[in-house]
Amino acid sequence: MFLIHSKKLPNFPKHCFLFWLVLLLIQNTVPQSLFAQCQTLDIDISKKTLCIGENFDIEVVAPDLEPIWDFCPGDIVEESASVLQVATLPNSDRSLGMSIVKSDEGWFGFATSRDNNSIIRFFFGDGVQNPPTLTDNLGNIQSLLNQPSSIQVFERDGNWYAFVHNWAGKNLVLLSFGNSLSSSPAGEEWVSNIGASNSFLDIAITEDSVTAIVTNSNATLSIVNIPSQLDTKPSITDRIEIGTLTGVNTLMDIELVNGMDLLLL
Repeated sequence: MFLIHSKKLPNFPKHCFLFWLVLLLIQNTVPQSLFAQCQTLDIDISKKTLCIGENFDIEVVAPDLEPIWDFCPGDIVEESASVLQVATLPNSDRSLGMSIVKSDEGWFGFATSRDNNSIIRFFFGDGVQNPPTLTDNLGNIQSLLNQPSSIQVFERDGNWYAFVHNWAGKNLVLLSFGNSLSSSPAGEEWVSNIGASNSFLDIAITEDSVTAIVTNSNATLSIVNIPSQLDTKPSITDRIEIGTLTGVNTLMDIELVNGMDLLLL
């Protein structure tokens, strides 16, 4: 999948051409519905026949996008990178999940602490490139946390919420912050008997729906369609259980991507 803009490229060695061919093979064999969010590309290779060691040019047309090119292994790794430890999780034990969001107040982060049943909150101010100015442990909110693993924070109609999946509790807990992520949240079990140890959660938010998907280590998925206004708990008819996925042994994590009205896993 390419997101690139028309530009004449500098010459690059032929030994990198294999990488280009692999990408073209993937693009031409994977169902096109998976690429619905990407623009169609016009690729022009200056020479149709190449000799070993010979250089050639590639031009790609994709309007309104800037190119990012990387054909050879190792060069990104060789670039110097700066890694900065910006905060310590207070009284945390085995943090497995984190969610970062931007509200009118600034950037917030929320992390789970599995083995002592708590949620840690960060406030980064106007950018996550800064160390957090506030780090606090929200504790076991209304005693609802039982090995929390995943957390997903989201906004709905001006109010902020978070879904937390409990490994040992095998449930989804809804945290309600009201209109400020700085407030102390209220909690309530929202979905029971979902997931287990090694399950992880993601959610998809659209204008009129909230969908939660939980992975199971036996390569199955649990999907819950949640009433969009979060005013009633989902019923059994709002749940879909997807059986073992062909060719998959274990599912550990999941990310949902909304592209061109398609929900991609």
